[in-house]
Amino acid sequence: MSPFIRQNRTIIRISGKDAKKLLNDVLSVEFEASPNSPKWWALFSAGGKIQAEGLSIFFENSFWLDIHKNVADDFLKKMRLYRFRADVEFEDLQEDYIVAWSKEKTENNICFLDPRDSRLGFHRFIEKQQAINLDENYNGYAIERISLGVFELCEDFEPDSLFAHDIGMDLLGGVDFSKGCYIGQEVVSRMQHKANIKRRPVIVSNISAPSLSEIFVNEKKIGRLGQVTDNKSVAIIRLDRTSKQSKIFVDGKQVQITAPSWANYQLT
Repeated sequence: MSPFIRQNRTIIRISGKDAKKLLNDVLSVEFEASPNSPKWWALFSAGGKIQAEGLSIFFENSFWLDIHKNVADDFLKKMRLYRFRADVEFEDLQEDYIVAWSKEKTENNICFLDPRDSRLGFHRFIEKQQAINLDENYNGYAIERISLGVFELCEDFEPDSLFAHDIGMDLLGGVDFSKGCYIGQEVVSRMQHKANIKRRPVIVSNISAPSLSEIFVNEKKIGRLGQVTDNKSVAIIRLDRTSKQSKIFVDGKQVQITAPSWANYQLT
């Protein structure tokens, strides 16, 4: 299978002798200067809500961050503010590279396995002149990630609207709870130690409604759909308001919900 272009993604390259320290001081995971250490990371607000999230890989003495185009400029502005006097350079590679995805690995470009779940396949950073014949319309990545219950900022939710635990970052390696302080760390850590986390991701099937439609049980709203693809969506619901026996409706039609295979919680 040839790689497919993900048009809504761009790459920010971060380099300099203080790059690793800056990323570790600001973002949610421990970055390593190793090409074999892809990461799922997030930038949180001081109140712990997700402002940006994406994947990263270390290559040619730089950290390459894959991020949604809608939040890239704001992310860069914030990172430049956090830089202070550190020796760090930021480059927006939107004009030079594209982000692509496929199920198989190739050796002729920057290519890494998704760190959240190997079933999500491989992400690639490809120079634009090498990508002129790649398909831009295939939605296979969205189908794969939705079927696994994996969220994506700007496709399923807006910036500053959700916490890390809401989308399962704590269970899929998107937060390092043993590292030092970072932006929003106090709130994220406090949620980690709560006895019960009530809002969690589920996979919703048999949908005939548009993206972002509300989800109901007994006329009570329990959540909202993310992106709908192939009649499925990921959603965040209140676990304490539903069960395996509940009849769940979207736009007046009954749907099915299941917990992701990686979840440590159940629909009671």
